[in-house]
Amino acid sequence: MADAANNISLLLDVELPLTVSFGQTYMPIRDILRLSAGSVVELDCTADHPVSLVINNRVIARGSAVVIDGSYGVRIEEIISRQDRLLLDGKAQEKAEEKGLTPSGA
Repeated sequence: MADAANNISLLLDVELPLTVSFGQTYMPIRDILRLSAGSVVELDCTADHPVSLVINNRVIARGSAVVIDGSYGVRIEEIISRQDRLLLDGKAQEKAEEKGLTPSGA
């Protein structure tokens, strides 16, 4: 057990990219190629919808966007459980398949 704790402690300083997601959408390539300055892309959520904190393409928490000294930040309101993360991954896959964006949805 002590070896496992020592192994984990080796990883504690590893930095991972953290992304804050306000929403998403799926677009055909033809529409993406038409994007230009001034284009507006509508996302799949409302303005009062919580933002998602994403690490390694997984939502790990949700919260609200805040402004701190002129910079954006996130006030974490919910940590997503491992079980709920697995459910979210499955729903994202189903949505992509419904839109024909994965080989299994072709």
